[in-house]
Amino acid sequence: MKKNIFLSLLFLLSAVRVFPQTIDHPNYGLKSHETLEIESLVLTASSTTFFMVIENRSLDGSFCADKKIFLQLPDGNRLKIQEATGIPRCPDSYIFKRFGEKLYFSLSFPAIPDNTDWLDLVEDCENACFSFNTVILNTDLNQKIDHAYALVDLGNFLEAHKEFEAMLLDFQSNNSSYTGAIYWNLVTLSRNLGDDSKANEWLDTLINSEIPLKEKYISSLKKD
Repeated sequence: MKKNIFLSLLFLLSAVRVFPQTIDHPNYGLKSHETLEIESLVLTASSTTFFMVIENRSLDGSFCADKKIFLQLPDGNRLKIQEATGIPRCPDSYIFKRFGEKLYFSLSFPAIPDNTDWLDLVEDCENACFSFNTVILNTDLNQKIDHAYALVDLGNFLEAHKEFEAMLLDFQSNNSSYTGAIYWNLVTLSRNLGDDSKANEWLDTLINSEIPLKEKYISSLKKD
């Protein structure tokens, strides 16, 4: 009996490593290109693959993937890109044929450590580089964020505000820029609720924080 239990546990542990995990439309803190999206992210024991899409919004648009693309993990370690599929590598470019055309492509990297809750996807180049900061990999956090945004879409700003405020406990200790996204939402939702005093309190908290990339969130809020 003990041997059977041990073998069953061994099988389950092996299955975690063998079978891929797919995260559809993961949430993120900030991104560089308005029409660039992460369709899905597939994690296996040997690779980390982003499936991407970008929509052309220009009459003479083009797009390419630089040879210097990396993932930055929460501990600061970087994983270099291994393969790009469906997209030219710079300086070669894909020339869009029409306005609104979509280009689908994938970017593959080495496997990431187990229990990685978030990471950054960064193109290291000199001009029009793309990036996604704090891509959320944790399933529970993604579900919480999705539910909060669903409440926003329904116009239930008060309940959405409560959910984003509760999320601060999930992010306050991990030094990720997604905390800035939470504050951005709290400021915006407070404004939508007509509570300018509370909105200013959240904005002051963001300004006085040490959150990475907070200046981008602050700039966006001041424009609004």
